[in-house]
Amino acid sequence: MSLSKPFKPLVVLDFDQTLTAQDTTRLLALASQVSKLEKWEAHERLFHQNWKNFFNAALETSKNKKETLATFLTSLDRYEKEDLLKTQETLSEFLKGLDKKAIESASQNVLFNHGALETMRELKPKTRLAILSVNWSKTLVSASLCRFDPSLVQDVPIFCNELEFKDGVSTGYVRGDIHTAIDKLKCFREIKSEIDHSVSIYVGDSVTDLLALLLF
Repeated sequence: MSLSKPFKPLVVLDFDQTLTAQDTTRLLALASQVSKLEKWEAHERLFHQNWKNFFNAALETSKNKKETLATFLTSLDRYEKEDLLKTQETLSEFLKGLDKKAIESASQNVLFNHGALETMRELKPKTRLAILSVNWSKTLVSASLCRFDPSLVQDVPIFCNELEFKDGVSTGYVRGDIHTAIDKLKCFREIKSEIDHSVSIYVGDSVTDLLALLLF
């Protein structure tokens, strides 16, 4: 008589500000060159102000037209992808010149929420664990987890963007297709499809997590 394997639910975790205490993107600019930090912070403030203005306007339009959440997030998806295309050259100036050693060193500055990594350690043997993030550097995500406990990144897939490297050095360009709520939903569906008849749990904190959180 053969015994079936113990049931393990799928648990997919967001990274920035779910596992971590704050967004880790700025660590990449800081690792590239400290002198760039002031310019990066100015760019960051402008991005967040423009995003907030678009978000509030789109939200108001959605209220008036009684649009669904999915429709609202579709308009946000278009805005964020268009903005990424427009700012890619500027971003590349901040991110180029990094090697993986510098990124791994920057991971030492990643602060995790209290109990987050201990929870991952508890979940790992009992679930099918994965990380799904819009972060620009899979290397940063992996190295920060490995610093705490190398076993956390063993057999735990990380679905994330990555900097483009040539001859071991970053060109500054971000490669990958996980940038928005719709992108995360698509990736989460693909992860779920690989595991038949599984119970799935998604954990996230921001607007980019909403569709994945609502997926049944």
